[in-house]
Amino acid sequence: MNIGIDVGTTSIKVVVIDIKNKKSTSISRNHDSTISNLPSPYHEQDPKKIIETIVSLLNDINQFINEGDVMSIRICGQMHGIMLWDSNISRDLEICSNLITWMDGRCDDNFIKNIYSGNYIVSKGFGFVSLLWLVKNNFNYVKSFNRCGTIMDFVCCYLSNDFNNVSVTDQNAYSWGFFNRDKNEFDKEILTKLFPVSFFDNIIKLPSVTSSDKMIGVTRNSIKNIGLKENIKIMASLGDLQASLSVTKLNTSTAFIIIGTSGQISFILKDDDKVIEKLKNNKKIMRNIFIQNYSAWTGALMNGGNSLSSVVKLICNLYSQLVSKKENINEDEMWDKLLNINPNIQEVLKNKLSVDQLFIPERAEKAKNNIKGLIISGLMEDTGIDEIFPAIAYKIIHNMHEIISSSLLASLGISRIILIGKGTTPLFKSFIEHFYNNQHIVDTNNDTFGNIYLDAAFGSSIYDYNILNH
Repeated sequence: MNIGIDVGTTSIKVVVIDIKNKKSTSISRNHDSTISNLPSPYHEQDPKKIIETIVSLLNDINQFINEGDVMSIRICGQMHGIMLWDSNISRDLEICSNLITWMDGRCDDNFIKNIYSGNYIVSKGFGFVSLLWLVKNNFNYVKSFNRCGTIMDFVCCYLSNDFNNVSVTDQNAYSWGFFNRDKNEFDKEILTKLFPVSFFDNIIKLPSVTSSDKMIGVTRNSIKNIGLKENIKIMASLGDLQASLSVTKLNTSTAFIIIGTSGQISFILKDDDKVIEKLKNNKKIMRNIFIQNYSAWTGALMNGGNSLSSVVKLICNLYSQLVSKKENINEDEMWDKLLNINPNIQEVLKNKLSVDQLFIPERAEKAKNNIKGLIISGLMEDTGIDEIFPAIAYKIIHNMHEIISSSLLASLGISRIILIGKGTTPLFKSFIEHFYNNQHIVDTNNDTFGNIYLDAAFGSSIYDYNILNH
């Protein structure tokens, strides 16, 4: 048996796969770790709450498995983010920073232009950019730590009870920015120029870069604390993107549309100089590390399920302000109804309701007239939520198609799209079929392992079988 854990921006999911007997078990829970009352561009999460949720899920899932059969555990999760800690901490997590996530917007275009103007693609929310902001604005705070990593790396340290030796996969290291993929290492020449003298020698030690096929540790002192047996292999952690692309056997004729907190369209291609040059001309497409000789190409959006979530919260807030008794609204029930709206494409196209701007500006996009937040035109007194939600979903998929079009996919020999996350819901699927009408659209229910959803947690649990053994 293999365990896969996806540390998402909103929730944690644990999947246990028994490849030999074609069985699976999964469990998920929101971690509610986002720090409230921060300035609006900031987005930080409490790693202690994330760890607590993971431990709780592992203890809960133990009743469904024979823990003696668990051979390995692999973490995947939200990319780009960074956190700091002291190497001498215990599992009480006495000295660690918040996680600055990929959604953090404190490093605006002006900040980035002032620090760097070279060839590396860097953006707000990228690990090294966020760390440099901390150094410039709160250096004494940074000096209270000596290690850094992604949240996935921190979870691996927790499982092995070793916070000193930190490993990061090339996949996740690349997502921080300033990573030389040819040498497969951080570009220390650039970093030395950006950060204070001897910063990475005397203050914060960078994690060791490893490949995704490596074992980086084993579970220790884990029976009482985590509910897992001793000496389970801890495999190098994946990015949630790469894990999501691992739900099927390696297949270069397949693209993936993933709607989670954000939205993205991705595909895996064998490295080819002509293809690389063609795709690199599109500055909105990012080339991510996958495995040797293969790259994961991605058009990533800042807006996805988070935009819909913001609308749900807005509705709940307005309702609670109007109702004196402040009745509780069942958000899960509301979500279920809204995501199952089956929009009439022609009606949406004819509708005068237009979403001009979503809640978060896309990367390299400026807010219209410096107005932040959602901008919708054409709202009437009889406009229904069954019109607003589809209009937002339409805008999300429209933005996605602007980055990677159906014609581009066809030119690359890609003929099918696998839907992951909220992309499988009627709300999104209708628009995906509309924009990508030359593709065979595939849902992610899989009967092979007991009708489990093919998501990042599943991909993480079956990564060795699907990808490394290709």
